[in-house]
Amino acid sequence: MKTMDDRTALKVADITTIVIMVFVLALFLTYFQTKANIDSPLIPEWTVGVVMGPYMLKGCILTTGLIVGMIFRRFGQIRTQIWLNALLIVFSFTFFYAYSFIMS
Repeated sequence: MKTMDDRTALKVADITTIVIMVFVLALFLTYFQTKANIDSPLIPEWTVGVVMGPYMLKGCILTTGLIVGMIFRRFGQIRTQIWLNALLIVFSFTFFYAYSFIMS
């Protein structure tokens, strides 16, 4: 198997970072959309926090991982950033299944 050269590694790191940024943006936009939809005098304000709790937890974990990945990139650990980004992408797809399993 051929090893990945530095130029290809940078492209892969950029693409995976952009994918995670889109996930994070979608999560925070979902929060604001849900907050606007639940805005009613009959529904208490804390309901938004209860409904969006798992989404905010996932968003905070992805944001922290994104910052750690950028620190790896800053210090030249591109392949470590790629592995971290891959783990974050897998995490973002499996989080709600694991969360619903744990909370049930």
